[in-house]
Amino acid sequence: MASLKAGFSRRQFRLIQTGFPAIAPAASAAQAGLKDIFDSVRSRVGGVLSKLCRAQRSNSDLDLTTGPIWPAIWQLSWPVFFSMLTLSLSTISDGYVAGRMSAAAQAAVGAGEMVWFLAVLLSSAVSSGMIAIFSRFWGQADYKSAIAVGRQSIKLAVAFGLIEVSLGISLAPAILHAIGLDAELYTSTLTYLRFNLFSLFPYTLIAILSCILRASGNTIIPARTMMIVPVLVTIGDYLLCIHPFHLGLAGIGIAWSLASGVGLTFIGNAVRRDPKLSQCLQLNVEFCSRKYIARILRIGIPTCLGTTLLLLGDAALTLILARCTNASASIAAWSVGCKVEFMIVGVLIPALAQAAQVLVGQNLGAGQPKRAEEIAWKSAAAGVLAASTMALPLLLLARPIAELMSVDAGVVADSIRFLYIAAIAAPFRALSAVLYAAMEGAGYVAWPLAISVATDLGARLPAAWLLTITFGLGPLGCWVSIGSSAILSALLFVALFKRGAWQHNQV
Repeated sequence: MASLKAGFSRRQFRLIQTGFPAIAPAASAAQAGLKDIFDSVRSRVGGVLSKLCRAQRSNSDLDLTTGPIWPAIWQLSWPVFFSMLTLSLSTISDGYVAGRMSAAAQAAVGAGEMVWFLAVLLSSAVSSGMIAIFSRFWGQADYKSAIAVGRQSIKLAVAFGLIEVSLGISLAPAILHAIGLDAELYTSTLTYLRFNLFSLFPYTLIAILSCILRASGNTIIPARTMMIVPVLVTIGDYLLCIHPFHLGLAGIGIAWSLASGVGLTFIGNAVRRDPKLSQCLQLNVEFCSRKYIARILRIGIPTCLGTTLLLLGDAALTLILARCTNASASIAAWSVGCKVEFMIVGVLIPALAQAAQVLVGQNLGAGQPKRAEEIAWKSAAAGVLAASTMALPLLLLARPIAELMSVDAGVVADSIRFLYIAAIAAPFRALSAVLYAAMEGAGYVAWPLAISVATDLGARLPAAWLLTITFGLGPLGCWVSIGSSAILSALLFVALFKRGAWQHNQV
């Protein structure tokens, strides 16, 4: 770097000195000034990075099993909140850029995201099991066992990431055909996926490394990573799709793949610098531990299967929407509504859910089930309050938000109705999400998944078909079924959590 900079300077200033002798002194002064600026910037950036590394190390050493509960919830949730906010901006960017193209392009992004999430499901089999076991060991101060769990999780993530890319590329055409997309929408979605699916491998590793950091109490580095990736995606969306490259839907997919690669580099380097967690990257130690892999997958596989069924339920809902009079507008409205709901309401709910998941796991590991229960209820109460407050913009600003996201009149009308119902259901979705995460942090997954499947598949889909197709309500029928199932799910989760069986679950 120094030789290149020196070579560049010599060539530039030799030209100036020989061709314009009168200004040579000024040029030399400019060179010296630029060098001073460069050194100053390097010094300041180095100082900031040093502070960030110190903050990272201190965050990893937090004791989450003692002291006041509210500060612990806040300390774990606020970094996730800002990272989720940034992530939501990138999904809004995807929808906005696609919406500038056409309603079909916007619907293609929505359908493609569903396939992407189906492909990434294998990582949930690792992440949910790893957090429950890792945080339990960390709460017991059994760091050696926690590191062994993290190491095996990374190995599984590498294998599963490669499988996800292969399955996604090979099965995407069949899935899109099964959904029943028309020829134009099928072609557009496949174009988007051919590039976006390559982001699965780095994203899977980012997810697992983030879980390792969060389970140890460090939410800052995962949050920074999930801020970097969406910012790069948003920039990439503009450069690759609008100006100067005009790549269309392929540009959105490329932006995600490139940004995920940068994010993996950042978080991998952060884990490598952590004095304890860096041992997780020593993959040559104990190549394969059947004991830990079996324990991870015993918790993770039910979660993966349950999430698969839920996403298949979303695919079935897309199939129902595809039977509406204006199918592209209906599917696009669903995509727009989900993105806006996530940005305005959903950004805080995952933050509180992830905080509850880690805190419950660590406190159960420390032998404090009552404290773990109190943490879960307080996190749920905060989620309900936050969702209720943040849902107000959906009620008050539904029309201008929908008009901002699409120029198609049909998409705007259906999006407004979706946002109204989403605002009403938001507090119930928050309650369900936090209690589910708390029980997942305890490794108690079978019954929570049964409730999710029963409400989202057993109740939502028949109601959606009946209201949308049989009674002819169109997309509104699907929106009503989504809101109703969210309320039913929250009531069942409260009843299950109060039983207390999750407190005695062994991982």
